[in-house]
Amino acid sequence: MMVKVISGVKSINSVTLPLKMPKRINTSVSVKSTDLTVNKYLLHHPVSAVSGDYEAWPNIDKFADGTFITAYRTTTNQSAHYYASTGRVAVKKSTDGITWGAEIVVIDNVDIDDRNVGILVFDNNGVETVLICYNTYDDVTCRVFVIKSIDKGETWGTPIPIAEGVFRATVTNPILLSTGDIAFNAYFHDAFCEISSDGGDTWTEYQISDHTALGHNEVNETAIIEIKTDGEYTGGMLAIGRTTASEPYVYERFKSADYGHTWASDGTETGVPVCRSKPNLYRLDVDTILYAGTDYDNANLILYVSKDEGETWTGGYIVVSGLSTSYYPGIVLHNNDMYIVWCKNSAWANVYCSIVPRSAVA
Repeated sequence: MMVKVISGVKSINSVTLPLKMPKRINTSVSVKSTDLTVNKYLLHHPVSAVSGDYEAWPNIDKFADGTFITAYRTTTNQSAHYYASTGRVAVKKSTDGITWGAEIVVIDNVDIDDRNVGILVFDNNGVETVLICYNTYDDVTCRVFVIKSIDKGETWGTPIPIAEGVFRATVTNPILLSTGDIAFNAYFHDAFCEISSDGGDTWTEYQISDHTALGHNEVNETAIIEIKTDGEYTGGMLAIGRTTASEPYVYERFKSADYGHTWASDGTETGVPVCRSKPNLYRLDVDTILYAGTDYDNANLILYVSKDEGETWTGGYIVVSGLSTSYYPGIVLHNNDMYIVWCKNSAWANVYCSIVPRSAVA
């Protein structure tokens, strides 16, 4: 199914849908007069939408040949945002982002909720490798693990514990740094940066936040990205983290100048809407960072862009509207289109993929 933009409208298999004007989200946020919302079903391709299962918190990446792989948490006949005894981590693959293959179970511990999935495809010394981070939950404690595949996600190795024996959760996407290191966020009361220098086999934890010093009750779900100075990677990283577990929500900014080893607060983020769910940060090109998150008040999955390494944001590009108050989006760019996976995080959660032209955002 071809999707194209023609003179301000989207055309989908001869069904023409006008682009609507958005309302201003927040007086502190610069909003473009572009709303990418289209018919709720035509562009939102189901990745996993099994009746009675709670499929949620997806992330996406792609292989060198352009095949997409989406990782997510699902259940069996359990509507459970929190603990589900049948919770498991699974992946599906697609060549076009529209039709998705059979579910492949990555990890499924008995009476343990395996959940909150992030995914990274990377070249590990010539071997295309998939790395997934996730946390277990037994209705009392959480533990974070990573697990790897070297056959495009068909089979998986042994889980590798992160901060072994320590209460940690995660809901993030791992990133590959310019140094070749892998980094992702874990949290419990504070945010932490987990870093591996050997392809994900061993990990070192570095603390991002000090919630007590900041005057917050906690810093939890956090997105991290490597940032540049004068167009070059020199050690800079940016983290944007949710600072409370209940309303009112605040996003706190943190920065590192040494590839995530030490961090300092960079003040409160006011350039994007604050939500109950985590933000996601993704580098679209050499000088553009994409923020994807939820406009909680208006139930929108919304995008913002930064041309100055996350210092300021413009946008307000609405991708999905009215289906959830926390979409948990994941993004990958392919052939000038953004493939955005998200979940309808409600009574029965499902996972979808929306395809948005890169040119739709400034």
